[in-house]
Amino acid sequence: MNNIRKISVLAFLLLFFTGFVAADLEVAPNSVNETLAAGEEHVLEFSFTNTNENQSIQDVTLEERDWLSWNQTGFQLNEAETRDVNATFQTETPEEINTILETLYETEDGNQSSANPIQFIAETYYEETEISVDVFQNEFERDFEEQASSVLSIENTGSETAYNVNLSGDNARFDDDLFDLEPGEQELIEYNASVPMPDKNITESTNQTYTLPVNVSGDNFEQDGFDIEIFVPFQEYDEEEQQRDLVDMMLEIQEYCSENPDLPICGGDMIEIVEEVEVVEETTETNVTLSEEEITDLRTLSNSSIDTTADVEAALAQQDNRTASYLENLTRDLETAFQQQQQAYEENTESNNEVLDYIEGQQQNRTIIFLLGLVWFIFVSLLGLVALMVKILQDSNSAEPW
Repeated sequence: MNNIRKISVLAFLLLFFTGFVAADLEVAPNSVNETLAAGEEHVLEFSFTNTNENQSIQDVTLEERDWLSWNQTGFQLNEAETRDVNATFQTETPEEINTILETLYETEDGNQSSANPIQFIAETYYEETEISVDVFQNEFERDFEEQASSVLSIENTGSETAYNVNLSGDNARFDDDLFDLEPGEQELIEYNASVPMPDKNITESTNQTYTLPVNVSGDNFEQDGFDIEIFVPFQEYDEEEQQRDLVDMMLEIQEYCSENPDLPICGGDMIEIVEEVEVVEETTETNVTLSEEEITDLRTLSNSSIDTTADVEAALAQQDNRTASYLENLTRDLETAFQQQQQAYEENTESNNEVLDYIEGQQQNRTIIFLLGLVWFIFVSLLGLVALMVKILQDSNSAEPW
């Protein structure tokens, strides 16, 4: 009998607390699973119902996010009342969302509670559009590494914004290669292209047409593009001499970067030379401090010689991080620096010439003074000699008998 009473009490307490914690606020729908267009506003409808017929609900607070806002929040629900609330949803870019939205409220007796959460799942995308690509000129006749330039046009012929329009192509450069296009908008873009110099068989590579494809892609339209065709006319090349020039250029660049190791274009391991310059009587003296390892490197470099094509190819193979294309780009970057160096050299040469002219003038003045002194010495010596001869004659005359 006691066991039956205990079971009855437990059942009563269970029912009591279950009724106490049961939510008085219901949300419909309590889950969202949508695929929607990005960049546009979407309105979603929800209903909130007070299931308690004896108490009202105060201060219904709805959770908001950067991509979700409600047209009502903090509202009240009377006994058994239902209210429709709209949510505005928007993402600027395509996203995947999977989260839970909380709904908080306060009962009439002042207790804080929460309704069942809203499971919110959404995937956004860009609406598809169309583009057209037109080029004013895409056929050229140029030598190796000679630039060909023209203008291309990209127009959005669809009804949606074209996002992240991107231009790409080997050996081609564009003044603008990433942008958006509104419906009906047209973009004019200048491009430059060239055929790089081959590493070998250069003469055999002439008298041919080279095709350089250009691709136009984006997030919400089909890829398009065109071909740049460059005809390289026949021309004979002394490949061995070119390889020698290439190696000479490498050594020149290496020497330049060893003197300017802090420049961004001079990456890698370089021989560091510390110079201390002192000016004494307008004469420049340079003291160079080298470590044993640096001296060994300099001796190896100074004693090396390139006499045959095989030596050239071996030297090029050792420069695995300095290919012909790298040299092309690096030479372009160094051009300005070399011009500045040349200008400084010319100014220094002009200054040295002025110093030499001054020294030469001083030497001429000293020569004239020396000659004048020599003439004066000869003149004084002659006068002394004449005086001595006169004295001797006088003495001889006085010594004769009467």
